[in-house]
Amino acid sequence: MKHVINKNGLSRFKCLSIFFLWIFILFSHCFPVQISACDINLLKASENNNALTYQVRKNDKRCEGFYNETVSAPTVYVVGATFGRFRYDLDINTVIHISSPFIANQPVKVRAVGIALKTYYRMDTELNDGKTLKWPVVDVLYAAKLTDKMIGIYGWTGSEGNKTFLPLFTSTNNNKDHGLETVYFKFCISVPVQNVVSRIFLAQGEKGSFIQDWTGTEKKKFHAGEPVLIKIPADSLGTAEIYIKAILEDTGKKIDQKFKVLIKR
Repeated sequence: MKHVINKNGLSRFKCLSIFFLWIFILFSHCFPVQISACDINLLKASENNNALTYQVRKNDKRCEGFYNETVSAPTVYVVGATFGRFRYDLDINTVIHISSPFIANQPVKVRAVGIALKTYYRMDTELNDGKTLKWPVVDVLYAAKLTDKMIGIYGWTGSEGNKTFLPLFTSTNNNKDHGLETVYFKFCISVPVQNVVSRIFLAQGEKGSFIQDWTGTEKKKFHAGEPVLIKIPADSLGTAEIYIKAILEDTGKKIDQKFKVLIKR
């Protein structure tokens, strides 16, 4: 069958192909490809041309950057769950290596967050099939001068409103040993509190026991957004249920919170 030739000498087929190619280019520009781990609400809240805003990072499967402060945060929020301390040098050549214990048939979501109040920073990605993420600091952390004391990182599964946290293995291209014998679990409370106590129940299959009774912290008071550290022995394999209690400084009202942390090796 012969093509019908238009006045410009091109077949209708070729004309349609060019037309749809232009449509594809237009929509690709207006609606860039999104990574499944990225938070669409933060992407919408970060729509400008600033290189440090929350966006898909080139040649990588992660979203990272700063977002609009109108995105609300809960009163009690987790900022870290790692085997050993999370450390890196703020050097232009530093690459952070992130890995997670294997979870069958599902990816592990990874999130880095700003610790201090009004540090509106996030990094979101996923780890599949026991892969290791190589995360260069040059894109955002180095440019924004965010040190390892200013952000935290954790793995998680489930939904935004019902997370199970997974401690991550972290290292860098110039520092491999971060003390893997202890899980460092960090959370913040967005208002001033005092008398923070915690206890830990470890579930192992159908059995379980408390591996830590109600225990206070070294500090009696915490400023708004100041991180609280709980240490869990890394050989406590199973699901650790962490119960938190605190008292609001201003009102005396009690805060009760529970977190689930799946510890695997």
